[in-house]
Amino acid sequence: MKDYKHTIGSILKKTGIGNSAGYRMILEYAYENKHRHFSMKELPKRTHRSQMDKLVDFGLLTQSFYVGKNKRHISTVYQTTLGTKSHSHLMCNECGSITEYDNKLAKELTKKIAEYFKFEVDYMEHHISGRCSKCTGR
Repeated sequence: MKDYKHTIGSILKKTGIGNSAGYRMILEYAYENKHRHFSMKELPKRTHRSQMDKLVDFGLLTQSFYVGKNKRHISTVYQTTLGTKSHSHLMCNECGSITEYDNKLAKELTKKIAEYFKFEVDYMEHHISGRCSKCTGR
């Protein structure tokens, strides 16, 4: 996306969300950080959960959950779908690290499931939660 700021404005207008500064700021930040996950803590305090939920509902962001280090807190992270490919995640419940990888098997399975249910897939995400090698000492 060469002129992603213009493209983001067009996408917001097309979806009917509107081209408000808040939604634009979230998507611009997400696109500028498209190769990593981010939390709401990284965004200005004026950002509301309802804005994030709406962008997830419209398929412009993905939302992932993982259990935090104390095992009682569930953390939420986001990533843009703009300019990114479908991918899979290994999410460590100890240290919170997230490793992305290209999972051909998950993609093949998704394709077969979509064909079976006559479903058109726009974006596929696959998550595996557990403990990374650093946390298990391997």
